[in-house]
Amino acid sequence: MTSENHGTEKADSAMVMSPTGSTSQAAPLSPSTSKPIQELPDELVQAGWSKCWSKRENRPYYFNRFTNQSLWEMPVLGQHDVISDPLGLNAAPASGEAVSDTGLGNGQRKRHPSEDAQAGPNSFKRPKVEIPVTPTTPTVPISPSTPGVKPWVNTTDDKQGQTSVPAPAPYRPSVVYWDLDVQTNAVIRERAPANHLPSHPEIELQRAQLTTKLRQHYHELCSQREGIEPPRESFNRWLLERKVVDKGLDPLLPSECDPVISPSMFREIMNDIPIRLSRIKYKEEARKLLFKYAEAAKKMIDSRNATPDSRKVVKWNVEDTMNWLRRDHSASKEDYMDRLEHLRKQCGPHVASVAKDSVEGICSKIYHISAEYVRRIRQAHLTLLKECNISVDGTEPTEVQDRLVYCYPVRLSIPSPPQPRVELHFENDVACLRYKGEMVKVNRGHFSKLELLYRYSCIDDFKCIEPPRESFNRWLLERKVVDKGLDLFLPSECDPVISPSMFREIMNDIPIRLSRIKYKEEARKLLFKYAEAAKKMIDSRNATPDSRKVVKWNVEDTMNWLRRDHSASKEDYMDRLEHLRKQCGPHVASVAKDSVEGICSKIYHISAEYVRRIRQAHLTLLKECNISVDGTEPTEVQDRLVYCYPVRLSIPSPPQPRVELHFENDVACLRYKGEMVKVNRGHFSKLELLYRYSCIDDPRFEKFLCRVWCLNKRYQVMFGSGVNEGSGLQGALPVPVFEALNKQFGVTFECFASPLNCYFKQFCSAFPDIDGFFGSRGPFFSFSPASGSFEANPPFCEELMDAMVKHFEDLLEHSSEPLSFIIFVPEWRDPPTPALTRMEASRFRRHQMIVPAFEHEYRSGSQHICKREEMYYKSVHGTAVIFLQNNAGFSKWEPTTERIQEFLAAYNVSGRSLPSPGPPSTSTGDKDSKPVQERLAKTQDDSSPVDKTAPDTTNI
Repeated sequence: MTSENHGTEKADSAMVMSPTGSTSQAAPLSPSTSKPIQELPDELVQAGWSKCWSKRENRPYYFNRFTNQSLWEMPVLGQHDVISDPLGLNAAPASGEAVSDTGLGNGQRKRHPSEDAQAGPNSFKRPKVEIPVTPTTPTVPISPSTPGVKPWVNTTDDKQGQTSVPAPAPYRPSVVYWDLDVQTNAVIRERAPANHLPSHPEIELQRAQLTTKLRQHYHELCSQREGIEPPRESFNRWLLERKVVDKGLDPLLPSECDPVISPSMFREIMNDIPIRLSRIKYKEEARKLLFKYAEAAKKMIDSRNATPDSRKVVKWNVEDTMNWLRRDHSASKEDYMDRLEHLRKQCGPHVASVAKDSVEGICSKIYHISAEYVRRIRQAHLTLLKECNISVDGTEPTEVQDRLVYCYPVRLSIPSPPQPRVELHFENDVACLRYKGEMVKVNRGHFSKLELLYRYSCIDDFKCIEPPRESFNRWLLERKVVDKGLDLFLPSECDPVISPSMFREIMNDIPIRLSRIKYKEEARKLLFKYAEAAKKMIDSRNATPDSRKVVKWNVEDTMNWLRRDHSASKEDYMDRLEHLRKQCGPHVASVAKDSVEGICSKIYHISAEYVRRIRQAHLTLLKECNISVDGTEPTEVQDRLVYCYPVRLSIPSPPQPRVELHFENDVACLRYKGEMVKVNRGHFSKLELLYRYSCIDDPRFEKFLCRVWCLNKRYQVMFGSGVNEGSGLQGALPVPVFEALNKQFGVTFECFASPLNCYFKQFCSAFPDIDGFFGSRGPFFSFSPASGSFEANPPFCEELMDAMVKHFEDLLEHSSEPLSFIIFVPEWRDPPTPALTRMEASRFRRHQMIVPAFEHEYRSGSQHICKREEMYYKSVHGTAVIFLQNNAGFSKWEPTTERIQEFLAAYNVSGRSLPSPGPPSTSTGDKDSKPVQERLAKTQDDSSPVDKTAPDTTNI
């Protein structure tokens, strides 16, 4: 941050507030006086950012070692460099320029979001990549094109915790000297994977250091033994010539060669003895060269163990040349060159004979040093693989069919070890990659080329599918329906152990994730990728012979069709894909079933272990505060009807630690032990009001900040770490809809909400231990109202929605008081969800309507922290609104035509421009593009005026 920015921070007077209201304020310390603390996302570390601690302010700040900038807030990758680009001319587009992309994050479908690759607010459209359709083209791995999309880090430990950040604009080279879309016509016999050791930066760094050292040895030997500089490029040609005959295991340095002495190196050194002959342009240069050659030949023959005849011949020719040089000063350049050629013919064989043994010694010594270096490198490589539990000797050879295939890249039989962090940053148009202080550079154009080649060729970086988007969040929701454990967040006592939700979503993405297709080429690529992935999975798993036969035949038939038919349409490719899925899907699923069940089981058991640790730590903390858990006597409760009230805890709260609060613009920042959570001022004030209404054990607000921090941290963890992840599962109805529900149907209660997204102060939520202080009535499935009018907009998890409907029907069955539930669920018809089918067949259904997709909106689940323009998003699916009421509830809150019209009018977006993850709305002349209210006037109510208890349906 520049000095002006430092001044701004001081002027803003960032406040640090304890629960009692103490404040402090100061500018950040310089990096030299700070200490690195908590690690940043990989993208920011690669861009030069580090997180430091300000002793004066007692808060963290962010420092960039490349630009010397300092920031209080976490930097956003993609903002322009204020030093090299003060006007921001080369900066990435602002988020406001991609309104349609922004909606991708908030408006995802809640049922199967893994079908679409969602983009963040600052995402960019990737360059189109054509994949040559050949029988052996590998599956195309997902790979970043810029460091903002995904860090160029391959550490296994970082994969789960990676955080997406906005990306800079993609680089497109203006001139391209390659064409990677040309399909091959080279045909080879299918070959087994090679047994080379997989690359690793640590080994490559060691190899580079030893190779540089070997070059230095070569230079020193030539200089000390022969008094010459090593012939230019001779070491590189030695490496090439040696690899022709080398049978060693190192890909660069030779170690098993016959003969040991390299003919290439020997010849090149001998050519430069006694001196290197250069090209001559002028007469004086030719005279000097002749003199130097004569001097060097005489000196070498005198200093070496030469025969008398050799000494006599060389000495006589050198003296004759010297006399000629002293005598003839009018010679031309050609005369000098002819004399030099004559001298070489006379002296050359004798000079070579005395230098031969020395030059052979140079060649032999360089080779044996290289062999020793190869031994060291391989020993270090094997040690590294052993530490990663990767066996080299026990690798079984892969069976290869004797058939002709299109040529394909080399495959390694030994799996790659986890890769360390490699930093990437750009200097102008040069990509700089640094590992342990060693930097390599490549221009942006070739960096993009390498990425495309990696896309086409690498398969070991795409062995597994990415987890279906939001599947972990839906797993948490689905597990809590059946969980009987004591933790309110993580499941620990579930029956069955294997989650149907997680199992179903992973199986839907096997062998590959199928995305929505717009163009013919995309459909062709998807069909090819599915066929390749299905064949690979069947070959690599323990499949039955029949399964192998069916999948192999269908895949080969598909490949032949792809090679033969290049005029097919998008629909033809999609039909072929659907046929392939029907034929191969059951066999692929059968071989993947055990593995997927193992994933689900392992995640559950890890969760149960984490619950045990958390509870143990919690009990230890309470014990240290002299708070007994087991000795708490149950409170007597009278059997009477009362108005619902927030959850009360029987165990007293322990003393709360200090949580710091300061405001940055309109955002409240709460920090505990370096962990910061944020909430905008409006929702912070809302939490304060809810706390004032609901909390009874803290009248002086001494524990308020601690509980706000815990509340935000719990929901932050529940959402996940990805951009807009989890926010769709916490989406809420728009304010006008809540107002209409309250006015027309007496709704005062939300069945699924949180203190952050609730509209009423009465609501059910997932976490009574925290939410109860802010008005929560506890989890909905343990809430049994006798009467009232309720709104239910559940997270769109199928198992949770099905359990919700069952709970509604049980309540309606056993209550004679007025009871009404207005439910909002997605209209999923392909296939229909059990919850929707059950509600439509319920005897308590009084009315049903469908609000079309893209014509109504939801409030973002991250409304407490998101930008104002991201507050609302259009729904990509229709929403079914269903009224479940008992007779008393129907009499009191009957969904009449007038009430329904007033309610649906609240859904009119009134021309507001909303982000949407789906296609744009239809044109103005289309019937579906008419305003909701206009088409509502033409809607016919199916209810009978005679029998008002008959269910009816309204379609907009």
